[in-house]
Amino acid sequence: MMPNRKKQQGFSLFIVVVVLIVIALLVMVTVQSSSSESRSSSNDADRKFALSSAEDGLRNAESMIKANAEAKTPMTFTDECPKGLCRPVKNTHYPASTESDSLFKYGGSETSIEAIQRCETGSGKSCTTPNTVLDKGNRSITATGSNTRTIIEYMGQKKAEDGSLHDYFRITSRAKGENSDTIVTLQSYVELYNE
Repeated sequence: MMPNRKKQQGFSLFIVVVVLIVIALLVMVTVQSSSSESRSSSNDADRKFALSSAEDGLRNAESMIKANAEAKTPMTFTDECPKGLCRPVKNTHYPASTESDSLFKYGGSETSIEAIQRCETGSGKSCTTPNTVLDKGNRSITATGSNTRTIIEYMGQKKAEDGSLHDYFRITSRAKGENSDTIVTLQSYVELYNE
């Protein structure tokens, strides 16, 4: 018996079109997922680069403090943060060094603006990224060719339980990645024992 051609409705064409649409959707989802993973991987690598740079800034500042202490080179910390040497916020620190050579000392007046929020222009105002001492200007420690800026706050000197004197510092380092939106800020505290 021969099938009647007049009764055929084109049902297979409908199935083929549905299958092609499903395949097209799968391809689009795969491409989108691959693109998203690529961006995520790139952002993660950029963040790790900025994190590493910020850590380098902390280590460099720690080395600078140690080198100045060993060489007995005086350091003066003011609210203007010259060369990255910042006086901490008013009433948040111990007294200045009492050593005869006054190795670490405070200069100028106190301020109520946190060092990481001080304007790079020295206007005495509070600023936000990207206009702070950690973002631009020459009021921070910057290695040549680096995208890392660091400030050191002298937190003062305190006598330990054993009677020895210790100087305390807070170091803040901010690094930017290749992407302008990638910014990492780290802080560390350093205790320097006076022999």
